[in-house]
Amino acid sequence: MRLVVSVDRSAVLRALAAAAASGPWCVERAAASRAERVLRQMRPSAVVLPLERCGGAFCTQYAVDGQRFRAVVDTGSPFLLVNGDCVSSRWGCFDTGAGSLSLGDSSEEGYGGQDVGVEWRRGEVSFGAMSFSAPINFGVVRSSVGKGGTQAIYLGLAKDRSPRVRPTLLEQTDIVSLYFDFPRQRLTLARRPLVGNDANAIPLIDLRPLGAPVAPYAFQVHRMIVNGRTVQLGRPAVAVLDTGTTGLVISESLYDSDELALPGAAVREVTVEAISPRGRLTSFRAERSRGQSSNEFPLIVTPVSLPWFDTARGSARRAVATAPTRGRVGALGSAPHVLFLGLAFLSEMQLTIDTDTSRMLAVRATPTAPVR
Repeated sequence: MRLVVSVDRSAVLRALAAAAASGPWCVERAAASRAERVLRQMRPSAVVLPLERCGGAFCTQYAVDGQRFRAVVDTGSPFLLVNGDCVSSRWGCFDTGAGSLSLGDSSEEGYGGQDVGVEWRRGEVSFGAMSFSAPINFGVVRSSVGKGGTQAIYLGLAKDRSPRVRPTLLEQTDIVSLYFDFPRQRLTLARRPLVGNDANAIPLIDLRPLGAPVAPYAFQVHRMIVNGRTVQLGRPAVAVLDTGTTGLVISESLYDSDELALPGAAVREVTVEAISPRGRLTSFRAERSRGQSSNEFPLIVTPVSLPWFDTARGSARRAVATAPTRGRVGALGSAPHVLFLGLAFLSEMQLTIDTDTSRMLAVRATPTAPVR
């Protein structure tokens, strides 16, 4: 449910006019204060958050109940999380006495190569100058067990979910568009669509009808080129835009097949292409360089076993089939190959995603590229 507050702008103008005409400074200041209070209720249509390098990822900051936190910006997971196991203050430290409401619920969640114990609460959330008119469900990470990934806190930006998944961060807000300007290290959260009717936009595909727990920002792969050669794919493939991943993660259905026929260590360069309905190609490219600089994200290729397409999940698929979904999955068959494109592919891109219309634009940034 999206929460919208409407504010009468004429009230602001009347307050300012009264302040200008009143004469005495104390009266003028009182009227100005009233106007400022109304203006503060006018939530901005967008906020630009700085991104900072944090290992093999980008992080940003936000506040919950006035407490500041830091987390990895992750388009592949759905929840807003905060650090509750305060051995290190790198991610902030949650204070239960700050005013949030306990939901009396906890769970084990898996993301980013780790299993975490999460306590669920509800509180006031803000991103810079952007706040919301109602409290938001969030998770407090109380424990973490690494399984090959880093023990980090994640800010999940996947919006739509299947019925069995807890409410996502974005579905509790009126944010409808994400704009990542990775070269300038900025993330814009917007309350209006930024892609709109652009004819070059790439349609995104909702994989929930095939068993995915949330709708990742995925597109159908037009072509995949590895080490200069086109991969002859034996089945359809989709690519997921995953800012919480550094390199390239490939579903075992492709990684272990004769279609790829290369171990991950032998992959030197990869290009994944998408095509718009009007035939415009968008390319995501990453390569393995001999000497990685501190500003580069390495192309590390690893496999993953995905349970999304298991036949045992038929009941979950039927349940989500009754919920609104976007993008056509019929052409993908029942179990497409899946590629997770991390920052090795995205770090030189300007990427815009309209979450409600499931459309995206991606361009490789240049020194003269405009900033939205």
